Amino acid sequence: NLTNQTGLNTSSVSVQVTLPLLRGRGRAAVASQEIAAGMEVDAAGYDLSQEASNLIANTAAAYWNYRAAVDSVKIYAESEQRGAALLDAVKTMASADIIPRAEIDNAVANLAARTASRVTAEQNVVQAQQALAIAMGIGPEQIPLVPAPVDPYPDAGTAQPVPTNPAALSAYIRQALTRRADYLAARRRTEEYSALLVGVRNQLKPQLNGLFSMGYSGLQQATRFDKYFGSVFQHLGGPTITGGLEYQFPLQNRFARGQQMQVEATLHQAQLRINDVARNIASNVVTAAVSLNSSALTLIEARKASSSFLSALDGEREKMRLGVGSFLDILQTEDRYISAALNEIAARAGYATAVANFRLATGTYLQPDQPVQAVDRSAFYMPLAQ
Repeated sequence: NLTNQTGLNTSSVSVQVTLPLLRGRGRAAVASQEIAAGMEVDAAGYDLSQEASNLIANTAAAYWNYRAAVDSVKIYAESEQRGAALLDAVKTMASADIIPRAEIDNAVANLAARTASRVTAEQNVVQAQQALAIAMGIGPEQIPLVPAPVDPYPDAGTAQPVPTNPAALSAYIRQALTRRADYLAARRRTEEYSALLVGVRNQLKPQLNGLFSMGYSGLQQATRFDKYFGSVFQHLGGPTITGGLEYQFPLQNRFARGQQMQVEATLHQAQLRINDVARNIASNVVTAAVSLNSSALTLIEARKASSSFLSALDGEREKMRLGVGSFLDILQTEDRYISAALNEIAARAGYATAVANFRLATGTYLQPDQPVQAVDRSAFYMPLAQ
């Protein structure tokens, strides 16, 4: 056309609209991947909330273990002091020929055993301190700086036992199923796979599209470069409108059927997981409630035993001072008192841990749908949320 002055430039402009009538029709089918991805984001948020609740409960348990280890050192240190005082008393009485001098060896051995127990207890404090530091998630430079525990144990003596009748347990379970983030995450993933199933089932349908096109054509005679696209706006003819149907259907469509089977299987697994999570939550709630009351009763009795054995130990020491007691009776009573005192400390820590576990089981540490939260101090002392 460069040498032909009567060259022709033609152009056409049109818009075509394709309307899916079977496959690809509807937002639920077309956007199923996007909808499912949004639900997975929600489920991941619930997973994060549940993990935070687990870390809170684990940190609380680590703190109470640390507190128990520190208190145990006090028990062993007091026992060591009594052992030293007993050794002095035995030496004095042996010098006065009130008791045989062989008892001095027993008193020395007793003091050495008490000292060894105190040293071991101090090592346990270091281990419990480091376990708490790890549970708290603090930085490496702060791990050696964990201070001594200052918060007291929950007092089981003034706490009312939680009701454990069937109606109360059912109420705790219902509360847990509305607040436990792991259960909500399992439910959300079931909805996610249901949304995916809508999309893959839609792919089993034939491809039937309605087509609608509208446009126009133009014509211009010229060979100049600036006229090549002028036909879009010159000598325009009438509009052109076309319509029709487009139909496609694979004979077997095995790929879509395979996708459907895979998503259906995943959905079935998710539904089974919901039931499994719900049953485990219910079992944990019942166990935690009963354990909470049992640990409270255990603490009350352990406190009585410790106080009684301490009184008995004072009595045996007084009897020996008066010359009517025996060295062996003192040692036996001392061992019983130490065992009872350590049991009381373990019971205190056990009750505090039971409070933490009950809070975790009922999902009352955190709200499951809030990304930033704070836990009130009362959550570690009151098993029932206010």
